[in-house]
Amino acid sequence: VARVIADLVAAELTEWLGKVLKVSVEVPAQEAAAALNASAGAVMETAAATNTAAASMMEVAATTTTTATAMMGTAASTNITAAGVMEVASANMLAAAAQMATAATSWGGLDLGGSLLRLLPGFQFGAIVTRPSLALVGEAGPEEIRPIGAAAPAGDTFNVTINAIDAQGVASFCMRYGGELASGVANAVRQNHPATRGRFRP
Repeated sequence: VARVIADLVAAELTEWLGKVLKVSVEVPAQEAAAALNASAGAVMETAAATNTAAASMMEVAATTTTTATAMMGTAASTNITAAGVMEVASANMLAAAAQMATAATSWGGLDLGGSLLRLLPGFQFGAIVTRPSLALVGEAGPEEIRPIGAAAPAGDTFNVTINAIDAQGVASFCMRYGGELASGVANAVRQNHPATRGRFRP
């Protein structure tokens, strides 16, 4: 009887200890899971705050860009030179002059009644040019210019050849320094050509 009682007591103790140990293991695990969930929630909250801050920064950047664009437009309206409008206008004026010119010019005189100029291509091959030309740009060789009025009784005629690679650069230079360029050519002709020494005037 004593042994049976001892076995029963041992079984009860074993079952009781098992329950106690199970509870003691499950409770820390649940607490750890709750702590992990809380930590994950904090991380998500931080990420949400970071996204909100990034959105605010993007909004500020967009506002700054809009303001800068508006200021650039305002500055351009008050100073067209800073916006490059003058260069565009000059290029358009040069193209219009090439299209609408009605007179052929040579160093010996002015031939009125010339035909309308057609815009020349950016680059030309070496050739003999017999029509009014605003500028010539040669790549394959030099050009020989023969003015339309060369046979007219207008005095001596001098052919001037301009070889360049950058047509727009030459046009811009001629527009800015046309007077100096004409004077330089006139001086060179006057000093180096025997027919013009002492009597040629630009």
